[in-house]
Amino acid sequence: LLDLISGGDIPKTVTWSSGKPGRCQMLFQFPEDVQEKLTYFTKRALSQFGNLSTNRDENGKVLEWLEFRYNRMQSCLPPSRHPETGAYFWVNSPETTEVTMAPQWLIDLVL
Repeated sequence: LLDLISGGDIPKTVTWSSGKPGRCQMLFQFPEDVQEKLTYFTKRALSQFGNLSTNRDENGKVLEWLEFRYNRMQSCLPPSRHPETGAYFWVNSPETTEVTMAPQWLIDLVL
């Protein structure tokens, strides 16, 4: 879904993962004028975009979401423990990677 929504425009930024296949979290920065418009935005979760959808069980219940999170949301960061994979780890560490400005498609999506 992320590739489709972004049109492949996913800039390198600080990124971490639990190690579960296909899952990671990316950190982006928003310009100040956009931050002011996001005062009440917490989360947008998508399970479908266009003709693609995330995994569902045999009854059609959504098993995975693509989440865009902001205010009042928390994440586990490396080296926190993960109950299924052992630990979170850096894909792109803040020691070697800048927190990138959000691309326009992301700004448009959350606004």
